[in-house]
Amino acid sequence: MIKINITDKAKKYLLKLAKQPVNKGKELYLRVADANTAKAEAVLAFVHIAPYHADDFTITVGDKQLFVDRQSASFLDQAAIDIKTTDLQSELVIDVPNLSTTP
Repeated sequence: MIKINITDKAKKYLLKLAKQPVNKGKELYLRVADANTAKAEAVLAFVHIAPYHADDFTITVGDKQLFVDRQSASFLDQAAIDIKTTDLQSELVIDVPNLSTTP
């Protein structure tokens, strides 16, 4: 089982985004892009879930599902999603300790 910690602030923010008209009918999808390269990064997006997502892991976030790409799961296990706030802005931060950006 994969473990991803999502803070309450991040859940509230994601659920607020989920209610926007552009995200109607979409679910959250978390994956790793460019794994094992210098460009490696975690990507979180709202997408239309297709049948090929049936093998992905799911985590409930309020009334939405966060789908975690099965091929990225080993990288994303123990990840943390939070909101970082400065004087000027707030941003979603995904900390992925198992993701190396060195080839």
